[in-house]
Amino acid sequence: MRIFICLIVFCLSVFCAELKIATFNVENLFDDVNNGSEYKNFVIGKSSWNKSKYDTKLNLVSKLLKIIDADIIALQEIENEGVLRSIAKNIGYKNYVFSKDKKSPFGLGIISKIPIKSKEIYRIKGIKTRDFIKARFSFNGQEFTITTAHFPAMKNSKRDRKIVANEFMNFIKNDKHSILLGDFNSRYGYEFLLNNLSNYKNLWQEKNARQRISHISGSAIDHIILSSDFFNGNDISYLKNSFEIFNDSKFFNSKFKISDHYPLVFKITTNSQKFKTTTIWLNNIDEIYGKTKFSKNFGFKNLALTYKDKNGFVLSDQNGRGLYFYGKINDLELGDLVDVLIYSAQIYKDNYEIDNYQILKTQKTAQNLDNYLLDVKNINIARHGDVVREIQGKVINGELVGEFGVIKVYSYSRKLKNSEHEVFERAFFTKFKGQRELIVK
Repeated sequence: MRIFICLIVFCLSVFCAELKIATFNVENLFDDVNNGSEYKNFVIGKSSWNKSKYDTKLNLVSKLLKIIDADIIALQEIENEGVLRSIAKNIGYKNYVFSKDKKSPFGLGIISKIPIKSKEIYRIKGIKTRDFIKARFSFNGQEFTITTAHFPAMKNSKRDRKIVANEFMNFIKNDKHSILLGDFNSRYGYEFLLNNLSNYKNLWQEKNARQRISHISGSAIDHIILSSDFFNGNDISYLKNSFEIFNDSKFFNSKFKISDHYPLVFKITTNSQKFKTTTIWLNNIDEIYGKTKFSKNFGFKNLALTYKDKNGFVLSDQNGRGLYFYGKINDLELGDLVDVLIYSAQIYKDNYEIDNYQILKTQKTAQNLDNYLLDVKNINIARHGDVVREIQGKVINGELVGEFGVIKVYSYSRKLKNSEHEVFERAFFTKFKGQRELIVK
């Protein structure tokens, strides 16, 4: 009996093992030696930076990483290999790889509990950026690669940032079981620099829009992206729902933040899993409106952008019904037609909204946007997300009065004055504190 039990334990450990992987931009981890490439505010003797501050930050970063206890960790904004080696030593990691251009203030690296089979460094010439590091691993007989990067900051030209992104995609285009992670300095969503990657999945898809935060600014600029073969039920797979943002209050609070980025963590496993990737393409918004739990992905084709505000936008069908999507999209304009996948929705302050989605592509502008707007005669069935083609009436103390009754009316751009007759076009319908309200220009 003891032998039988031991064999079961052995099989579980060999064939059903898990591997935890993380990425973390530690923010300006400079040592206590002047090398000539530091930022001015980290030059020893000419700034407030000193050995004591370096030791404190090094120990705090090491403590955080020890709590995360990942098997492989990609790190950005590390000054030199000596700093990376110190972190690895502090938390007991024997394997590491580091790269940095001599002129760059800092580089990036990978530390690992398991051996690194091989490594490859890629350096872009003529553009100020960091190197790419690709490391190859073997886990329970299954091979995979991890490629980490730290793209140029968003203050740099869009041209240079796109060149770096294209070089990166070429660098990894033939990799199998490929994991891409790091600080890509590009927000998740329609404008993400790596959206042209085919056969990859960004793990931010598992989180709703309000959860997608990897930077203290509230943006998701750090990413973990896995090739599709991690989701095909192969011998090595992504562990479903294992993706997490580490924002422990011991390290991130109102008085102290160890970094301006949060670590991201996920797991892979050799326990084969099947992932449902079926998409059901719907014809009209009524088929999905109000549902918050999906067993499958839903999609729409040729929805028109009918409204935008600072928090999100509306896509409408040709029946004049709309869906409000939480999240900014700067590159889309009113009237653009889009195809979209919907992963989840929620009720937020009594209003239905899509909080997890992917815009697949945009097409030519709708020939007649009015076809996608709700006619005022249907105002009594309007709901959050509908955009009314045209509505008119008296404005009295913040309310619009007409044949339809009384509806609160509000504008983000101007103070609405009382008026005997006012016409509003493309008015966004919502509910505020249980009452009907129109958002107008």
